[in-house]
Amino acid sequence: MVIKDTLQTKLLPSGEITCAVILPTTCRATLIWLHGYRERSEDLLSHPVFEQMAEIYQTAIVFPDVPDSYYLNQPWNHCYTEDLLIREFIPYITKQYQLPSARDSMSLAGISMGGFGSLLIGAHYPDLFGKIACISGAFILDDLMIGDPEVVGSPSNIGHFKDLFGDIPSLDGDASRHPLYAIEAMENKQALPPVLLSCGTEDLLHKRNVKLYRRMLRSNLDVSWHEASGSHNWGFFHRAILHAFEWIYH
Repeated sequence: MVIKDTLQTKLLPSGEITCAVILPTTCRATLIWLHGYRERSEDLLSHPVFEQMAEIYQTAIVFPDVPDSYYLNQPWNHCYTEDLLIREFIPYITKQYQLPSARDSMSLAGISMGGFGSLLIGAHYPDLFGKIACISGAFILDDLMIGDPEVVGSPSNIGHFKDLFGDIPSLDGDASRHPLYAIEAMENKQALPPVLLSCGTEDLLHKRNVKLYRRMLRSNLDVSWHEASGSHNWGFFHRAILHAFEWIYH
């Protein structure tokens, strides 16, 4: 069963957050699924795989619709997406629908921008989530800092990225905006939940996900890697979703 809901908030410019919740017949776990850039719950619900996985794994899947903020707090845009999800949305949605909320029964996952947000928020709030799955995560901040044209494109595009991430040079070392630095800033990095990184081998983001995976391995973190032929599209995403659910609930 799919339910649509709306929560009023002062933390987003719109003043509200909408969401969709897939409730399985029997519910034993909760998965917060973070959408990608210019994607919303309606787009995700058009893929039957989510309702299928909800029933197979007896998990409620929650899709919050947020601005294209990379799940950051963006004070320069008066948009506080991370605070909203943690302080208001997750407490509301778990109470409203009586969803499991203990750490070992709640996971966080997403594709692209949602994969980026999952790792960032998971590093900031490791006590809330049992596992984190990042599919084709848009881990592009190191490339922005060096102006890599493969990511930035034309120099005229830098204004777009400044709107998303704020001052670009100051991303270096900033645990509030950069997932890797968020992990490094943890008092106990081993408290980070197990992480799955998954990416298609033809994806522009593949080498960036491999780089992150290797850096996490060097820090002796609990990180798993999955790759298969495919690019940044639903041909790969569908297979990666199946793998992610199996990894989360095995």
